[in-house]
This record gives sequence, C-alpha cells and structure tokens, in this order.
Amino acid sequence: ARAEAAARADAWLARVGLTAFAAHYPAQLSGGMRKRVAMAQHWIIDRGLLLMDEPFSALDVHTRQRMETELLTLWEGSGSSRTLPERKEPGPRGRSLELGAAISESSGVSGFSQTSRKTVLFVTHDLEEAIALADEVVVLSAGPASRVIARHRVTLDRPRDVMELRTTPAFIDLYRTLWGVLRSEVLKSQRQVGVRRG
Repeated sequence: ARAEAAARADAWLARVGLTAFAAHYPAQLSGGMRKRVAMAQHWIIDRGLLLMDEPFSALDVHTRQRMETELLTLWEGSGSSRTLPERKEPGPRGRSLELGAAISESSGVSGFSQTSRKTVLFVTHDLEEAIALADEVVVLSAGPASRVIARHRVTLDRPRDVMELRTTPAFIDLYRTLWGVLRSEVLKSQRQVGVRRG
C-alpha cells in the first residue's frame, strides 16, 4: 500500500510538472508551485467533487492565468496521461458578491476515465475567471445570507485556451450578460448600505 501511494504521488507530481521539486519543502516553492501541489493533493484523493474556494486570488495575473490553464489541463485530461511542463526553478513569491463556477463532469469532454472525472465547484469573485473555467456560472447575492440570483450555462467550446477565449465574441457577450446581473446586485447592495448608514 505504501509503495502504491508513493507511485501515485510521483505520478501526480509529474502531471503537475514538479518532479524535480519532490524533495523540496513548501517554503522552497513559489506560490504557483504550492498551488499545483495543492491541486495534485486534491486530485490524488480521487473523489467525484472538488471544492476550490478562491484558490488563485492571491496570485499575480501571470501565475493566475497559468494556474487556470493548468487546472483545465488537469480537468480535461484527468483520464489520460497528459502532463504539465516541468518548471526548472521556483520563482520568488513573496467583495461581497461571489460567483460559483462549476466545471462539470457532464460537459461531454472526451478522454475521461469514469473513476477520475471530477466536478469542480470553483468559488471566485472574478467574473472573467468564472466564465473561462466553468460550464455553469452561479451568481450569489451580496451579504452574509447569500442566495442564488442567477445561473447561466457556459457553452463555450472545450478544450479552452483561457488567454484566447477572453477576446472571443461569445465570451464578451456572456460577460456582458452576467455583468448586467452583477451590476444591478452591486447597486442594490450599495443602496442598502447607504440606508443603514443614513
């Protein structure tokens, strides 16, 4: 059992491009590398549902885009032997409305083994990130007693290139639609705060 667990861990380190850093301590890894280790830890458990609560929010824009791409690569290839590129050196790393982005197992993406396919519940405050990653975006109301105010299917083709996708007409149209929902919720929230203060 121990040898099997070690083999699985090694395989996942290879998939997230960190084989060369297997013996490193967390403090020796960049922020993006630690995020990839965390993704591998969650994937190796092999549960059908993965909850990711703002996992990339503290990352710079470049690392964040890379992590979004790597998440989709892992998800789209979770039944195959695709691996992420090795990173040669670790780099230095020193709102009230929420969006739920569900990367769903029912998206029809080919190449999955039944046992590895996951549904990812991805919580983010970033509308672009939600649209780029998800099959469905769920918009929650402001405040501690949040409720669902909108659900939108994301019918953009897969596999997705998150950098190119953001400039397509379909992406921009969906962004405008969802921003309309968010905008009215933000304005309503601001009015409520103004009433409480006044």
